[in-house]
Amino acid sequence: MDNFQRIKRTVSQLLAIDESEISELSGPGDLKGWDSANHLKIIMAIESEFNVEFDPDEFTQMVNLGVIAAILESKI
Repeated sequence: MDNFQRIKRTVSQLLAIDESEISELSGPGDLKGWDSANHLKIIMAIESEFNVEFDPDEFTQMVNLGVIAAILESKI
């Protein structure tokens, strides 16, 4: 399973939605339940899943899952 698939699975579980609804362009406002509180939960879950730590400045850059995946790739 590649990193994006792992991210997708994590988001699916946190938001209780089907993985088929999720793409690299998915972000807050696109997926049911992705609000500011769940945005932080998603980031923390990804940090835990991949054993990385994102900088707070990066949080505001994370506008969709593609960007999150790219930032993650730069850390692993």
